[in-house]
Formats: sequence, C-alpha cells, structure tokens
Amino acid sequence: MASNAPTTNLAQLKEPPHADEAELAVLGGVFIRNDAIDQVADTLHEQDFYRGAHQKTYAAMLSLHRRREPIDPITLTQELENQRIFDDVGGLEFIARLGSITPTSANVAHYARIVREKSVLR
Repeated sequence: MASNAPTTNLAQLKEPPHADEAELAVLGGVFIRNDAIDQVADTLHEQDFYRGAHQKTYAAMLSLHRRREPIDPITLTQELENQRIFDDVGGLEFIARLGSITPTSANVAHYARIVREKSVLR
C-alpha cells in the first residue's frame, strides 16, 4: 500500500552553514577588548553573521568604533536602544552574556575567519 505522507528531504531541514560559537566569540572578544575590532573590521561584515541579533550587534559595535566611542555594556546598550533594536537582539540578557562568554580576545581574528568562511559557504 502506497503512503500518502509527504516526503521530507533532509537537506531542506538543515540550517545553512554557520558557527554560532565563533560569532559569539567575535562579539565577546570585541566587547572585552575594544581594539580587537581593528583586527576584524576590514574583513568581517555585518552580513557575514548568520544570526540577526549578531548582525545587529556587530553593526552597532562598528558604529561605535567609527565614532571612536568605547564599546562597553553602557555604550552598546545605548546604541542599540537609539536604533530601537535593543530588545530585538536579546536585551540586557544578551549584553550581559557577551561579557561572560569569551574568556579572551586573543583569538578574535581566527574566530572572524571562521564566521567569514561559513558566510561564503551560504
């Protein structure tokens, strides 16, 4: 007896290539050491991030950097609120998480390469 159940292709369920941990490590690395953004700003673009919250957060960090303002919990929160996207990125919980998820910014350029490579594969 033939089944009328729809067939689902496994590839349709699979998410596009991305590396959440590397994305968060880039954001966290910049957060704990502002000059780390100099290592990635020329090669890593907002669209290279897979998650919308990560894209918006990185764009806000770049805006602060271009204006030569510090990137810290207060300035980043203010920037995201001014753009009316603070809640969209996860609010205070996300900002607090950025400060605690990355123990060092030493490898931020490597993590940025991972993010970029995944972006190219999408």
